Amino acid sequence: AVVSTQSTGDCVECDVGYYKSASNDTCQECPSGWYSDSPGASSCTKCPAGTKEVNNTCEKCPAGEYQDSEGADSCKTCPTGEYSDGVNDDNDSDRGDVTCSSCDLGQKLWTNQTGCEDCKAGEFQNVTGATTCSDCTDGYYSGVKAATCTNCDEGKESSSEHTTCVPCGKGSYQNDEEGPTCQVCPTGTYTNDVGQTSCTNCEPGTNQSRTGQHSCADCTAGYFAENYASDTCTECADGYTSTGRAPECMICPQGKYSNDGHTVCLNCSANYYQPSKGATESGCTVCEDNFYSNTGASECTQCPDNMYSVGGDSCQDCPAADDIETALASQEKQKEKCQSDLGAVCFSQ
Repeated sequence: AVVSTQSTGDCVECDVGYYKSASNDTCQECPSGWYSDSPGASSCTKCPAGTKEVNNTCEKCPAGEYQDSEGADSCKTCPTGEYSDGVNDDNDSDRGDVTCSSCDLGQKLWTNQTGCEDCKAGEFQNVTGATTCSDCTDGYYSGVKAATCTNCDEGKESSSEHTTCVPCGKGSYQNDEEGPTCQVCPTGTYTNDVGQTSCTNCEPGTNQSRTGQHSCADCTAGYFAENYASDTCTECADGYTSTGRAPECMICPQGKYSNDGHTVCLNCSANYYQPSKGATESGCTVCEDNFYSNTGASECTQCPDNMYSVGGDSCQDCPAADDIETALASQEKQKEKCQSDLGAVCFSQ
């Protein structure tokens, strides 16, 4: 398109950025959003979608902006929660985005709205348009680009970064009723393997006084534990004993006793007896004169005729008749028995 000048009457071409149509006598500047890129244009051209007109040039919309209309002189900012990366769907390097996009679930939006980033392992995002990812809570884990976190199986807890689940160690357990993390076994219980959902009670005869253990200890001799899940062993009472790992103490029989230690029932000494069960040493009673007993006796035995006892586990023969008074002068009851036995013998003759 050309126009004539008033001074010379010569025709000249319209400059770049201008045009002359058949209905105009002069060159007209291209309207906003339009351009002409060569002299002598008879019309202007709209800037395509994805661009904006700046000084008669169509510039692509930058990342974070878009333009869905032709003939625009500016680009639009992406709506909240959406982005544009400056690359249109046709991969035309001269044009930017004509629409904005939403991030996938499991991604977060860059704050400048130019792109998305996958949530790291241990994080999640279940809505689009968020600019941050959320951490998985205890008992849950996730991989990269997770929309949700996954619950750990019972007997496990999430790692500190919540990227995987790890079994509870020996002496600990986890179940959903108790919470998301591994708990130490209380006193009186244990676990001897990893990944357990509950603790095992110590059996009778055993105990565990500490928490977080993977075994129970046997009660030592002289002690017992009658219940499951005992956290201590109880010492046997006097008159009772036990061997190791005992659920109960055994009563000492007649003729025996127990005191300190309670590991074994001891015999009452010779010339002592104990008619009752469960006695202490003080319960062993000395035999009366002219009675005797062996060790561990439940009763004393009377010396036979013509025999006497001054203590011990046997009887002695009475002295000859003429010697009784002298030999047993200081042992009145023994003297009486021997004289009585002698009289009985004489009488029977």
